[in-house]
Amino acid sequence: MTAWTFEPERGQHRRQLDKMGETGEEMKNGVICGSGKSAGENSACARNISLDALRVLCMFLIVFGHAMVHAHILPGCDHGSSSVAMSLKQIDMAKAAGIKTICATPHFYPHKESVASFITRRNQTADSLWAQIPEDAPRILLGAEVLICDGMERLNGLRELCLEGTNELLLEMPFYRWPESIWDTLYRLNDLHEIRIVIAHADRYPPEAIHQLISEGIPLQLNAECLRKYSHRKRYLEWIQKGYVSYLGSDIHELGPGYYDFDKCRKLLCHYF
Repeated sequence: MTAWTFEPERGQHRRQLDKMGETGEEMKNGVICGSGKSAGENSACARNISLDALRVLCMFLIVFGHAMVHAHILPGCDHGSSSVAMSLKQIDMAKAAGIKTICATPHFYPHKESVASFITRRNQTADSLWAQIPEDAPRILLGAEVLICDGMERLNGLRELCLEGTNELLLEMPFYRWPESIWDTLYRLNDLHEIRIVIAHADRYPPEAIHQLISEGIPLQLNAECLRKYSHRKRYLEWIQKGYVSYLGSDIHELGPGYYDFDKCRKLLCHYF
């Protein structure tokens, strides 16, 4: 997967290109975003869009159409899937939605187990899935959805929790008002050179907190379903347009509607951009 990260207007992160696996060439050439159009046709359709907006759009459509970051599909690794059979059904749903790469991100709770224990358990569940996965299934990459905890910047092995092929750590924030100690930990994590934090399902947190993260140049991951919420859609589209969003995810648990919104949201993005 090829993931583009653009420098936010008020942020400090530099533009960079991360490689995830061998699918990058496929997405850089020919068809993008599952639209059925060639790169040339997409370029022609976008002639009247500003260069910055076009870059953001291309990034988003590449990620959105072919690769999905944030899914709970590993059987028995967390509450996302209870069996290999359920995981295979989830993968079939992703394939039907045009997804070619899935980043499996089971929950990791630093206060409950060590990184080494989690990695061993995650890999075992991934092996059980790979043993039965069809050859034409989307590619599965490994990562984690890491719950922030006080002092987590001192945790050994953070790099092992990053999305496979990147230095990006998908970070889950609390669903209560963030105390000062959590903010301090967040800023210290953001200062680490070996990892780059990405805020998981940023659409679920108070907008004022997210705007503070944006001002610090911290990138966001949105769940695809958020673009169907008309009352807040303008906010999320603005975040996308300004380059604050690096990834979309389904955040699928069990057989929920995580992939059903993809085609509709893809059309929405093409309409707005």
